[in-house]
Amino acid sequence: MSTTITFALGASVAAALLTTIGALALVRERRARAALESRLVSLERDHRAACGAEAAVGDRLLAVEQQVRTLVRGQTQLEMKAPATESYRHAITLVERGASTEELVSRCGLARGEAELVHLIHATSSAA
Repeated sequence: MSTTITFALGASVAAALLTTIGALALVRERRARAALESRLVSLERDHRAACGAEAAVGDRLLAVEQQVRTLVRGQTQLEMKAPATESYRHAITLVERGASTEELVSRCGLARGEAELVHLIHATSSAA
């Protein structure tokens, strides 16, 4: 009987030990799972923040691209005006030095009407 009791006692101790080991493993698993869930929540929050920042950067990029297009258009318009402005300036200088309308047409590349207008405006102001 003592062998039976010893065996039963040993089986009870073994069962208790296995239960304790199982319980400890379960506690560790729950802690690990809780840590992983916490990390997942943190990563999801970071992901949402990154997506929001990406959208803001995208909006800013679109605004900057629009500004660049506007500036390029303005620069192109200025470049197109610059040669004409230079021709008029040269024509005005020539008129102030006494050039005729025909000279403005031939030397500045102005149309006859433009040359006459420049001559009319600036010949009068230089004669006054």
